[in-house]
Amino acid sequence: MSHSAATNYDLFVSVQNEITKAYYDLRMRYAKQVYHKTPDQLSKAELIEVQKAYPFIVSEIMVKRSH
Repeated sequence: MSHSAATNYDLFVSVQNEITKAYYDLRMRYAKQVYHKTPDQLSKAELIEVQKAYPFIVSEIMVKRSH
């Protein structure tokens, strides 16, 4: 995810929250398909497998302004 110094903070947080929700949704679907459970019903080992299937990797970079 990239942003500039001029990015509105509320917009930035809103986008980041939507990305987080999308990952949670993917993990929930995977848990239901593979284990027939919701994430809160998974064992620790099952939860780790779900996290490996959909690792939450988001990097943030600041875009420099060009003048």
